[in-house]
Parts: sequence; structure tokens; C-alpha cells
Amino acid sequence: MKRFQLFEIADQDWCPDFMRRAMTAFLATVASRTGIYLPTLEVVKRALERARTKAIVVLCAGSGGGIVDVADGLAPGTRIMLTDLAPDVCFNSDSSTMIYDPRSIDARNVPADLEGARVLYSAFHHFSPRDAKAILEAAVDAREPIVIFEGTERSFRGIAVCLLIPILVLMMMPLIRPVRMLSVIFTYLIPILPIIIMWDGLVSSLRSYTQKEMRGFVETLDSYQWESGVLLGPHQEHISYLLGTPVLAPH
Repeated sequence: MKRFQLFEIADQDWCPDFMRRAMTAFLATVASRTGIYLPTLEVVKRALERARTKAIVVLCAGSGGGIVDVADGLAPGTRIMLTDLAPDVCFNSDSSTMIYDPRSIDARNVPADLEGARVLYSAFHHFSPRDAKAILEAAVDAREPIVIFEGTERSFRGIAVCLLIPILVLMMMPLIRPVRMLSVIFTYLIPILPIIIMWDGLVSSLRSYTQKEMRGFVETLDSYQWESGVLLGPHQEHISYLLGTPVLAPH
């Protein structure tokens, strides 16, 4: 299936902040309730072990979906910094080692003070091939590990799943914490959120990169050890991943 670089509503400057927060909170809640990203834990651990680091920088973190669900399985003392181009100012965590950087952070140009394994959950497809490769090259230039996880796929199966999103929004919105009245209004009284979340889901599927395409981005980045594959979620979800770590000298 051909890849289409369409637009997602949540990415647009004109998208109201409350809608963007509602959409990212919905995705984080679905991830947490379904446990879709639990299988990614072992890949994140490999990234940290191979690079001998206990720090993680989550790029395009949204409301924390993905990393929040696997954080408890990481080694004690692992530091997690969440970042985003539009930071979630309402993010709360009970962990003192997980914080959200209030700055607007571009995944293609990460500040030098943010050190650690770079992780992206369900965000890589947002970028054009040129920008996607730039994210990978930036990690290599900084000699930081990078892990990319994608829970969407460019397939008829992926599109079919997206058609069920409106029903899922209606079911999940009451479970999102904190409850926000605008989210409730634009879900049940004026049902805009179910429609735009479905649209963004469809676009995400159509923009998702295949394993072959992701491997193509790193063909020339041979100073890194690259690993890719597809993980199976608890309900047979397909989670595509790409892991890159610097080739280090032995102890």
C-alpha cells in the first residue's frame, strides 16, 4: 500500500489545545488499558544496557502513552524525561524520576543537555521521510541510542481497526483522568472528538512506515548496531520497532 503524507488535525497550529490534550490523553488511556506497549519493555531495556545508560528521553511524548506503561519494569533509578513540540502542561506523575520538560523540543534537534536513550512511541509516522531520517541521524551524531515504536500499520487491517475508533472514544472518554468538561461536551453533546480522532487514526495508518522503509533510513548509518522487528501486543496488535545503539568498545 502506498504511503500518503496526509495531515493530522492534532498536528495543526489551529487545533485547539483542549482538543489536542483530549486526543493525546485518549491515546495514553487506550495504551494503558489495553497494555499494547507492554511488550516494548524488553527492547527499551536492551537499548539502555547496550548503551550503558540509565537515562531516557522520550520524544513526541504527548500525554506519556507507552513509556508510562513500562516505566515500572525498568531498573531502579532509571531517569525518564518526557518532551514534545507541544508539551503537556497537565502531565502528572507519581514518580520523582519521570518529569516533563516544559520546553518545546523538536525531535530533529534535541538540546545537548538532554542525554539518554531517545524513545518515540507512535510518533515516527508524523514525519516526512526526510525528517524521519533527520531524527535518526541526529541521534547518531549525538551518540545516543534511539528506539522507535509504532502501533499503527499501513495495511487494510490497520485501516479497519481505525474505523472502530469512534466507538472506542465513546467507551474510553469517561475513564480519562482528570475528567475535563470540554472533552465530555465534544464527545457526547457535540461529537467532534470521535470523528477527528478517527481521522487522525486513519491518517496515522496511511503514513506509517514499513519495516523495509525504516531499515532503508539507516542503511548508511553503519556506526550503529541496528535491530528491527514486529512485536505482538496482548491482543495480537502489531508493534513495529527500530532500535539503534552505538557500537561501543568492550569493557
